[in-house]
Parts: sequence; structure tokens; C-alpha cells
Amino acid sequence: MRKLGRLFASALVLVCAALAQPPARPPVTPNSACAECHEQEPKLRTSAHAAVACATCHVKHEEYPHPEGVPKPQCASCHERTVRDYEQSEHAAQMRRGNGSAPECSTCHGDVHQLKRALTIEFHQSVPDTCGMCHAKEAEDFAKSVHGKAVAAGVRDAPVCSDCHGGHRVLKAKDPNSTVFPGSVPDTCGHCHGDLRLARRFGLPPDRLNTFQQSFHGLALKAGNQRVADCASCHGYHDILPSSDPASRTNPKNLAATCGACHPGAGSRFALGPIHEVQGAQAAAPVRWAEWFYSLLIPGTIGFMLIHHAGDFLRKLWS
Repeated sequence: MRKLGRLFASALVLVCAALAQPPARPPVTPNSACAECHEQEPKLRTSAHAAVACATCHVKHEEYPHPEGVPKPQCASCHERTVRDYEQSEHAAQMRRGNGSAPECSTCHGDVHQLKRALTIEFHQSVPDTCGMCHAKEAEDFAKSVHGKAVAAGVRDAPVCSDCHGGHRVLKAKDPNSTVFPGSVPDTCGHCHGDLRLARRFGLPPDRLNTFQQSFHGLALKAGNQRVADCASCHGYHDILPSSDPASRTNPKNLAATCGACHPGAGSRFALGPIHEVQGAQAAAPVRWAEWFYSLLIPGTIGFMLIHHAGDFLRKLWS
């Protein structure tokens, strides 16, 4: 009798557990069923959404004819964080203000059935042209730059628009949270120009970020002076060229004009010393002499001033 009771209790537990299970989801409509009417399946096969079922985005379309008033697919149903970043961007702000030309997801990514995979070189190379649909002048300048030429040549590590401005959370340059806000520019450029691996690969000076941060401009910028020169002030924004290019702002023949943008009257000798702080024997001889002179002048001036004041104080004390 006791065994029968235990058997009955076990059976009751199993029945309750079975009843507690959530109802099975209805089977997802296969893409092949949609393909009987819609010709999107061939496009999907090579897209980033190849593994996504039609019904994942197009809800409540299992029956035919499809019901009316069904909401349009929402990218946020899968890409919640990405959409949250977009909602904080200047693009979304323009959309909320009623700017019909402001980009939304499909404006940049194109047909959702033919999305390129973000890690492919084809996607990487397409970014400047995508942004250029609205920012034509910037895209034209970028294409002529050292970065743009590298992107066109298929260099995966070369930066595109989204590497500097951000992918979805694009903010105005004057926004303190923007990656291109003056105080943030050195860190943004430093992602590549402070990377030793990239410096070795492309034969670049590995200390560009550190030497700028130690310079007068870098220290003033760190202290909160937003009017002082940052990387882009001298090298340019979208039209950056190597200093060996005659059209570059940092070409020796153009330095006087580049420095003169902030320092009116700057001549050819103004930029005799390196802009990026260089210590010791690497500095130019006139710069080393000036440093040596001021290292004696400043302590000497302060020292004689203290001696003078101390003598004057003692004279008055004893008189």
C-alpha cells in the first residue's frame, strides 16, 4: 500500500510538471513558403541575414492573405543596443526634428535582404561612399587623403568614417561626448597612431600620441583649453596627407601657413623645432640651445629675485 502511494505521488508530480510547461511555439514559417510569392530568398542567401527567418522580422504573416495593420519590421527587435546608440545620435535628433533627409537604418545599410557582412573588406570599403551620399565634400576630400587611398587599396586597418566619428552614435563635433570633440581628438587618432602593432606594420613613428600629449598643445588641451591646436588643426580633418606631399599642411614648405592659422605672423623659423615634444639629443640644435638657455635663465632670475627680496627685508629689519 505504501509503494502504491509513492507511485501515485510520483505520477502526480510528473503530470503537474507536464502541465506547467509553456505551450509549444507555433512552427516558424520557412523562408521557402514566403518564396512562393516573394522573390527575396536569392538575395538573402549571401546577406548578413542569411540565417534569419522571414517571420523573425515580418511578424503575424503566417496566414494568407496577410492581416492588415501589421507593424513594420523593427531593427531593435534584434539590434537593441545598436538602435539605442542611434537614438542618441545627431542623425536621430534630426529625424525627430522632422528632417526627412536624416538617415535611418536602411539609408546606410541598404536593402535588409542584401546586407553586407560588417567584417568583410567590401563593407569596409563601402563606408565612405555610404556617408558620401549626404556628406559629399567630406567624402571627396577623404578619397584623396592618405587614409582614403589606403582604404581603396584594400587595407583593412585603414580608418573609415565610422572609425573616427563612431558607427551609430554619431554626435556633433561640439558635443563633449563626441569622439571628434577637440578634447577627444588625440585619443581618437591615438587608436591607430598609438598602436605599436600598426606603427610597425606601416612604418609609422610609434610615439605620435605620447609626444603630442607632452607638448604645449597636448598639455593645454588636457587642461581643458578647447581653442588650442589638436591633431586635426595641423594635419587636417578628412584631407590628411603625408608630410612628404607638397599639398600637405605639415609639409615643411607649408608649416608657416599652418602655424599662422593660430599664430599670425608665424614665419619659416616659427616651426623650426618639432611640434611633437622631443627630448634630448633628438631635438634640433637651436631648440636644445634655447632649452639650455632658459634652464639657466629662469632659475637664475628667480634665485636673484629671492636674494634681493631677502636682503631688502633684512635691511629694513635692522634699520
